[in-house]
Amino acid sequence: MEQVEKITPAILFVTAKTRAKAFLIHLLISTLILIVLSYWLVFIWYPGPLFFTDGGYQGLWLILGCDLVLGPLITLIIFNPNKATSLIKKDLLAIGFIQLAALSGGVWATWESRPAGISFVETNGKFHTFYAHELITQRLPADHATHFSDQSPALIFIEPAAEDDVDKLLASISKIQSGIFEWSQGDLFSSFPQNLERFIAAKKFNSDFFENAKVTKKIQDNINQDNLVLYPVIHAGHYQSRLLLINQNGKLVNHFAMDAIQ
Repeated sequence: MEQVEKITPAILFVTAKTRAKAFLIHLLISTLILIVLSYWLVFIWYPGPLFFTDGGYQGLWLILGCDLVLGPLITLIIFNPNKATSLIKKDLLAIGFIQLAALSGGVWATWESRPAGISFVETNGKFHTFYAHELITQRLPADHATHFSDQSPALIFIEPAAEDDVDKLLASISKIQSGIFEWSQGDLFSSFPQNLERFIAAKKFNSDFFENAKVTKKIQDNINQDNLVLYPVIHAGHYQSRLLLINQNGKLVNHFAMDAIQ
C-alpha cells in the first residue's frame, strides 16, 4: 500500500515560501518588461501630450494589467513546488503562454491605435490628432509626418486644397466621405513652422488665454532665450484636451492639463 506523506506545518511553510519566491521572480521579470514597453509607449508611440490625449495612459494600464498583474498572479495561484519537475515545467510554460498572449494583445491594441502627430486646420482654427492607421489607409507610411516636422510629436499645418485645383479638391472630399477628415489627409500636410505667420495672422491661438492668470503664469515660467514668445492653444484629443505652448519658431514647448488653468 502506497504511503501517503503527512502534511505538516513545516511543509506548508516551505511550499508557501517557494510559491512566494516564484511569484516575486515572475514579478521582477514582468517589471523589467513593463519598463521597456513603457519607455517605448511614452516616448515613441505616444510622445508629449498625446500620451494623455489619445490613449497612451489607457494603453499603459492595459499593458500593466496583462504583464504585471496577470502573469505573476497566475504563478502565485498555480505554482506548486511539490509537483514533479516535468509538471512544474508544463505549468510554467502554460503560464508564460497565457501571459504572452494577453500581453501581445495589449501591445498590439496600443500600437494599432497610436497617433502619428498633431495638425492645425486653418479653416476651423483647431488642432487635431491624426493617427498612423489613417495614413496607412491612404497608402502612406505611418511616419509620413516626419517629412514635414522634425519634432516629436510631429506638428503639421494642413494646406487645404485650393478651389481651382479640382482634382485635389475632389480627392479630399472623397476621403472625408470615407471617414478620413481634412486634418488626417497626408497629401495636405505642410510644415507648421513655415506657415507660422498664417497661424498667427488667423489669430487662432486663443488670445483670450492671455487674460487668464494661470495661463500667463505658465507662459512666464516657460519663457527663456529659446522661447521668446509663446502662443497658448488648445489641442482636443480623443480622451481629453491639453493646453499647448508653441514658440516663435513654431515648436511645441510644453503642455498642460486643462484643469491646471481653470
